[in-house]
Amino acid sequence: MTEPWRERIGDYRLTREIGRGAFGIVYAARQISLNREVALKVLPASLFPDRDTIERFRIEAEAVARLRHPHIVTVHEAGQDGDAHFFSMDLMGGRSLAGVIAERGGMPLPSDLEDSHFTASMDAVMARPPEPSAEQAPPKRPDPPSQEECFDFAAKFVGVAEALHYAHEKGVIHRDVKPSNLVFDEEGRLCLLDFGTAQTRKPPHAAAPASGVLGTPLYASPEQLDAGRGVLGPQTDIYSLGATLYQWATLRPPFVAETYDELRQEVLSGVPAPAHELNPAVPRELSAILAKALARDLGERYASAKDLADDLRRFLRRRPTLAGAAGPWRRLALWSRRSPALAATLAAAVLLGLAAAATLIYILISHQTLMDRVRECFALGAWPECINLADQIPSDAPDWTEAMLLKADCLNQLSRHDERLALYLELLARGPALADRSQLLVGKGKALADLRRQAEAEQAFRQAIDAARGVAAIATAHYELAKFLEDCARDDAALSQYARAVELAPDLAKAQFAYGMLLVKKGRHAEAEPHLVHAVDKSGKEKPKYLAGIAEFYLAWGRPKDALPYADGAIAQAREFGRTRRTAEYQLLKARILAAQQDYKGAIVLLQNAVDQADNRSEALYLLAMAQLRTGKDADARTTANEFLKPKDAIYPAMLWTSLGEPDSALRYFQLLGPDDLARLRETSPALWQEFRRLMADLETKNPAAYRKLAPAIESYLR
Repeated sequence: MTEPWRERIGDYRLTREIGRGAFGIVYAARQISLNREVALKVLPASLFPDRDTIERFRIEAEAVARLRHPHIVTVHEAGQDGDAHFFSMDLMGGRSLAGVIAERGGMPLPSDLEDSHFTASMDAVMARPPEPSAEQAPPKRPDPPSQEECFDFAAKFVGVAEALHYAHEKGVIHRDVKPSNLVFDEEGRLCLLDFGTAQTRKPPHAAAPASGVLGTPLYASPEQLDAGRGVLGPQTDIYSLGATLYQWATLRPPFVAETYDELRQEVLSGVPAPAHELNPAVPRELSAILAKALARDLGERYASAKDLADDLRRFLRRRPTLAGAAGPWRRLALWSRRSPALAATLAAAVLLGLAAAATLIYILISHQTLMDRVRECFALGAWPECINLADQIPSDAPDWTEAMLLKADCLNQLSRHDERLALYLELLARGPALADRSQLLVGKGKALADLRRQAEAEQAFRQAIDAARGVAAIATAHYELAKFLEDCARDDAALSQYARAVELAPDLAKAQFAYGMLLVKKGRHAEAEPHLVHAVDKSGKEKPKYLAGIAEFYLAWGRPKDALPYADGAIAQAREFGRTRRTAEYQLLKARILAAQQDYKGAIVLLQNAVDQADNRSEALYLLAMAQLRTGKDADARTTANEFLKPKDAIYPAMLWTSLGEPDSALRYFQLLGPDDLARLRETSPALWQEFRRLMADLETKNPAAYRKLAPAIESYLR
């Protein structure tokens, strides 16, 4: 059925149709109120009368609207005009990747395998007419990408992989990644679009059982084609992205067949030809990355899209990749590309017959590349692999000490404190040859503290002060001792050590900040203020944390007006450093400040943006619901109250349902609390604890009957 042309839908004037599929028609349109060009995806009732389709369209709009990433096409607004549902998004100015592959003479593909079994591709949301189909265009001689182009496109795919990881963290699985759903924007970035088959999940890392054929067969993962093979999760999109990059590199998909059944059999039992065999210009490392992304077994595939992005970065930097362990000679070749001058020296040595010198240089290179892998694994949080690699570095290698210190940090992350202590003792036993003995003693002290050997730990920290050389090192050692004493609840002794640290090194920001926060804890706000301000002035990468800390300080001191600019600064700095979750946390802080100023509408806007990104989602939901209550949006508050997921955070919905005047609902959550939960709340969140006490006092006064229902569950905590 042909949809009759409409000049206008809602606030949008349609200019032309630019694509259509099983889940909608895409128009170029002008938004009248803002006078801007957009793409408008429309679901007309004449084409899609069933409720399931309308619901899926709504899910798509909702899924994409919650995503804000430079490599995902942005959705602006969703709505309904009569019987037509729609949402607007950015109008892209470039071509689809499918069009680029076709221009280079990509293999003609069966249309029934190139289109989705669940939804036809939108093909592109573009500001230009649709590209010619394979039938319309004359056959072209294949022009596979060069090695240089492989590197260029690998860099573009890093952004797409990061976009997928971001979507996965937000609980969205795309399920139809393919060349026609990747579009170049005006700046040349590759952007992901068409979430018509997207699956939303709660919590974000949960996977869903595979059910039927979803996605496009040529790019669908084994678990998509075989419901019994596995679950649909982030790795499903990783496979499809790998298949898409494979097609760009070789001008053909990983598997090709004439029929769906033949293709399905190939995907479920076959192995794609290595990309470098089909196109010799494809580097072996990139070919290995593609093979790992396309692995049949989920255990062999990349665990996350971030892992894929990180491996692509290693490839771009000529570093050994996790996809394929490079042997010594391959590592030598990669190193020579990164260090041509030294490589030339090595070559000259070999040509001159200096075999011994060449061997020595080779050994150094091998150790260096191994050390690079240690650093990379540490940066990725691959703790066991980092430990294994560190143990392979000979003890006489120049980087051995660094490797052992990284190993110690990994052991700490894995709570293997006995091994960590033994390692520090080994390092200390080597005598004064190691550079920073004070640092080793601090490490020893921290390991002893984690093993609950407090007296020995304190002794080690004091030895670190004595061993330190230079004012800065001595100040740092005093700071570490102060932290230990504070953790032992010896606040007065800790204050003395912090004071000594900032006296010796006034610009030691971490000491100034910790000193100030402990003074706040002791109620000495006026004394704390200059230390916190100075910490902010002298901070580096920790600046967002310090800005947030001083905002918390002013808020707790009853000065929300003074707190607000620091909260804004924390948000801006976190965005600059690319810390998404920190940004959400600081938005929560700003929302609390706005609420303290009774700007509940402003708080709601912030909380709606932050609620799905913040680590403490329960706190965000609680703050949002309370702001909704205070603006008279009781129904919205009840809807928000039903979003709580974690029983361990039961205090938040318990307080919320109490505020909503529903003690029976509140009681169910109060009964989930363990004997230590409210005691922990009192220690970790004094502001929330005081709010809880005020709430219960008000309830006892204003609604004694409701209070009596809750009393058995809460009175023991209030005594």
